[in-house]
Amino acid sequence: MDNLRTFQVLLEHKSRVDHALTALAKRAARKGLPVLSWEWGKPTTEEETVPHPEYGWAVEYKQRVSRVPLTLPCDPPQYAGWSFVAALQHLDGENVVRALPGETVPETYRTRGPECDHCRMSRRRNDTFVLRHEDGKHVQVGSTCIGDFLGSDEAGKIAGAASLLAEARGLAEGGCEGFGSGSQGDRTLAEYLPFVAWAIREKGWTSRTTVRDKGEGLATADLAWDVLIDYKSRTRWEAKPTDEDEAMALAAQAWTEAITDEEIARETGDYLHNLRAIARTSLVMSKLAGLAASSVIAYQRAVGRERARAERAANTLDVHLGIVGDKVTFGLPPKLGKRGQLLKGAPVVLSPDPVKLDFVTGYDTDFGYTTVLKFRTADGACLVWKASSTEIGRADVGKVYTLSGTIKKHDDYKGAKQTVLSRCNAQEVVTAPEATSAHA
Repeated sequence: MDNLRTFQVLLEHKSRVDHALTALAKRAARKGLPVLSWEWGKPTTEEETVPHPEYGWAVEYKQRVSRVPLTLPCDPPQYAGWSFVAALQHLDGENVVRALPGETVPETYRTRGPECDHCRMSRRRNDTFVLRHEDGKHVQVGSTCIGDFLGSDEAGKIAGAASLLAEARGLAEGGCEGFGSGSQGDRTLAEYLPFVAWAIREKGWTSRTTVRDKGEGLATADLAWDVLIDYKSRTRWEAKPTDEDEAMALAAQAWTEAITDEEIARETGDYLHNLRAIARTSLVMSKLAGLAASSVIAYQRAVGRERARAERAANTLDVHLGIVGDKVTFGLPPKLGKRGQLLKGAPVVLSPDPVKLDFVTGYDTDFGYTTVLKFRTADGACLVWKASSTEIGRADVGKVYTLSGTIKKHDDYKGAKQTVLSRCNAQEVVTAPEATSAHA
């Protein structure tokens, strides 16, 4: 496309306009006309004066409005020095002027009757064409006279191509006007996610699955969508995102856009891929609102996990403890004889403080399920116990235990030192203020 014309279409009308252009292109293909091409750009959001949802233009009302650029070709079909400028649809005393992209039609053609400057015959016509010669002269020609006027058998196709472009321009301009068309249009994530952040802050997170299972309530995604598209709903809920909500939305979108291929490959489903796809288009529609909304809670959880990892790293002592083969204890007093001496063969007390359960995972083996428990000492050293049978699970993470066992080996995992124990006995410390403060 050599010459282009860009129209700023309201984002809520994008789907409708694109569907209509697609239908127009299919019609052109059936008629053997030139291929109609168009291109959508990236949406932007700016504050505009729009009609008030209740009082129309009688009340000045400013609102953030999202538009998406639509680019159409504006090279008018030409033949023998003549260019098509517009197609006219004649009504009673008025004409619907469908100018080609990039063209301006002299005002006289807005009301001129269905006359043909070629045949000079006065008869009823529904459609005529306005053409401009390269010397600047304009003429109005009836659709049945185009072939004779241009002296070409291809004139019908040329006129058809002109009508095609004129209709495409009409669709584009129609998409630039009108507000509040309903929930089925596209919106930008920059519009939507601040309301999601607001809803999470005010009401907490509720997924659509939870609402469906309970049969009651309103999902966070649907609440945010409702207050975004409906002024009355926004007023009823007093929904007004704060600067912090806006910042949260921007951070969530940036995090989602930056999800790597490696992170996506590590997951079993398509969730992260779908999140990133939505973020990179910057668009969301009603049926994808639930997925888009979850990007905020996913980001918040990722931040929480990263903060927890940073805190663990800050409180980590990267050392191996004890001697391989020794029996050791944590949080238990030494076993002493009657004279206060350490009994022969008694476990070595590596720390008088109990340990905190830091992480629990597990895996299946040929001999059953193995639970992997990671503990942290008061000064941050890592202890690992792989248990074939234990009642301790993920729900116990954060609890404090006395621990005894045998040092099986000194290991390294992802560059961090850990002491692996076997044949362990762990007992939860229910009331241990000293231990709590030691692990704070």
